[in-house]
Amino acid sequence: HHVLEHERAMYGVRLSFALGYWRQLGEVYPPALEAMKEIRVENTEQIKSGDGDFCLFHDVVALNQTLGENDATVALFEFLHKKRPDEAARYWGVADDAVLEAERYDLARHYMDDTAEAFERVVLAYEVNKDLYDKTQERKSRFRAYNESKLVKESLKLIELALAFGDEKAANAIRDRALELVDDDRLRDAIPDDTTAPSYGRGDDSDG
Repeated sequence: HHVLEHERAMYGVRLSFALGYWRQLGEVYPPALEAMKEIRVENTEQIKSGDGDFCLFHDVVALNQTLGENDATVALFEFLHKKRPDEAARYWGVADDAVLEAERYDLARHYMDDTAEAFERVVLAYEVNKDLYDKTQERKSRFRAYNESKLVKESLKLIELALAFGDEKAANAIRDRALELVDDDRLRDAIPDDTTAPSYGRGDDSDG
């Protein structure tokens, strides 16, 4: 609750390693796990009431992921989409993985940028990190593996989204460009030979 009051740089650690250690504690000490779940519920209700902010939403997403309950993130994001879409738009950047994993393309198409433009940002981040390889010489191989894995993961997500939106041309362009940067079989297999019409996934999109 209070670490960021003392050290803002702990933002990422707080939502990753720290939650992982908390979950490990919960496996041998159940009250710790119950406390995590209670905090998640309290934060979720605060967001629904309109008293939350980006950081609190990020907390809930990280808690849901740690608990293996990303469906709760999707449900909360859908609630915001219906009740406060401007707020949902601000939070999309931390909800996108859970929404796309659930194949809720009906939600994604309201908040996702053009896939080609999004891919250019992925490539830019990859190139920036690539320029840092020589500055991280002692751990260059690990950093390179991380950077390439991130490029592949983000590319696959955008390919899947482009196909769901019926834009096979964009999907092929992303795949081909990504393969020029990283030779990975997952990219080669990303587009089925029998690609069919778009599917926006599960969910009611009757609100437009």
